[in-house]
Amino acid sequence: MSAVQRQSSEESADVDALAKAFADLSDDYREVLSLADWEGMSIAEIAVVLGCSANAVRIRLHRARRRLARALGRPATTCSPPLPRHAPESI
Repeated sequence: MSAVQRQSSEESADVDALAKAFADLSDDYREVLSLADWEGMSIAEIAVVLGCSANAVRIRLHRARRRLARALGRPATTCSPPLPRHAPESI
């Protein structure tokens, strides 16, 4: 297997792991992650869409990122970087 094929295979496995971890999250966590990290909405915009306070959005987003990181076997940091803006088509 060439280096390019190996890298492609590893990236495919990463995408599959992300898709599974994302699917295993609760509906609330998937929704807030999607709005923040894929749609690029602000905390205030998400609060309006979800009909809750901005603080509730911050808490939900933090918990969702922490659970996603744990599901992927990564340490959950207090300042989780956002996920890529474009979701893979398989999600």
